[in-house]
Amino acid sequence: MPPDSLHTLHSQDCGQQAFERIATIVPAPHLRFEQRNGKEIALLDVVIAPTGAWGSVRLLSTTRTTLLIPLEGEQRMLELTFTSSTPLTTLTLEYVPSRCGTHVISEDKIGTLIPFHAKAGTFADMFFRVAVSPEVKSEFYDWVGRYCAQ
Repeated sequence: MPPDSLHTLHSQDCGQQAFERIATIVPAPHLRFEQRNGKEIALLDVVIAPTGAWGSVRLLSTTRTTLLIPLEGEQRMLELTFTSSTPLTTLTLEYVPSRCGTHVISEDKIGTLIPFHAKAGTFADMFFRVAVSPEVKSEFYDWVGRYCAQ
C-alpha cells in the first residue's frame, strides 16, 4: 500500500460526507437507452437534491470507469453549484463501454460506481463514487454485452 493511501481514502470519505451534507446524488432505478449512429447508448439519470443545509458544493466533473466512458470522452465537465435553494436537478449521463473484451464484465468490480470530482468545504478537488442499484448494475452489464456484440 502506498504511504499516502490512508490519508487519500480518509480525504475521499470526508469529502463525500461534506458534499452529501449539502446535496445528495441519487441514480435512477433504471437505465434508459437511445440509438445513435447505429449504436445503443446507455443513459443514466441522476437526481441531485439539496438537503437544506447551509453552504454550497460544486460538481466539477465525472470521468470514465473501468466499464463505462462518458459519451463526451474521458471526462465530462459539469461545473454545477448546489445550495439549499437550488431546485432538484436531474443530470443525464450518457455512456458507451470503455472497452469490449471477453472478460470485461466477469472481471468488473467497480465499473458501475459513478465517479465524481467535486468541491465541498475545505475539499477543493475531491473524488468520490456513487453506487447504482443492483438492478441498474445488471442493466449496465446486459447493455455492455449487447453493445459489444454489435
